[in-house]
Amino acid sequence: MSNYEKLKKSYMNDAEFVKMYDDAKTQVDLENEVQYIKDKIHTNDASFNLINALDTLQKHIVDYTQKRKLA
Repeated sequence: MSNYEKLKKSYMNDAEFVKMYDDAKTQVDLENEVQYIKDKIHTNDASFNLINALDTLQKHIVDYTQKRKLA
C-alpha cells in the first residue's frame, strides 16, 4: 500500500476530506474526458461521434454542478 493510499484510508472517515477527494476526482475525470475528445478530433477518428461525446460531457458537467450546489 502506497503512502498516499495509507493517508487516504486514514482520512476517509473525515467528511470534509471525502468531499475534497470526490471533487478532485470528478474534476480530473472531466478533464480526462475533454482530453479524450480532443485526442479523437486530432486523430480524425472516423468512428468517433463528436455530438454524442459532447452530449455526454455536458451531462457529466451538469451532474457535477448540481452535486456541488447541493453540497
